[in-house]
Amino acid sequence: MLSYNLDILLFSERRFWKLDKILEVTGLKSQEFQRQLVELNRTLQDKSQRPLEFTNNVLAIPEKPENFEEIRFNIAEYGRTLSEEKRQYLIYLLCFSKCSALAISDFQSLLNVSRNTVLSDIKKLRQQLDNENIRLEYSRRLGFYLEGTSKELRKTSWRFLQ
Repeated sequence: MLSYNLDILLFSERRFWKLDKILEVTGLKSQEFQRQLVELNRTLQDKSQRPLEFTNNVLAIPEKPENFEEIRFNIAEYGRTLSEEKRQYLIYLLCFSKCSALAISDFQSLLNVSRNTVLSDIKKLRQQLDNENIRLEYSRRLGFYLEGTSKELRKTSWRFLQ
């Protein structure tokens, strides 16, 4: 599994980063950044993906590769089988993190399950969240998102992480 330090760069809308800004944002030293970049590029190349380019102290990040979760966590495509409960927890935590607008197709590819399985998991998760005064909503513009008090959302996230 790759280090989390580069996540802020990889999930950013920016495609070009200067070295001094990278070090400031990630809190890494130059040598540690270089080491992590080499490790990430090696993993990207092993998965036949385009590596990140670092020249003249500028990092160029290509578009997010397909199956990035597999690359990021070094997971084999069919090596992950999650229980129904864990899939529901993961759906909740992904919505809680608000990384991007999430659709059913995103959950399908991430969880490696069918559309009906995702719909079933979402239905059961919504029933479970009703007891917590939290609602899992969907809009075309925002994707799936959570509604509830901040305290309840954080408390449920903490419980799901345990």
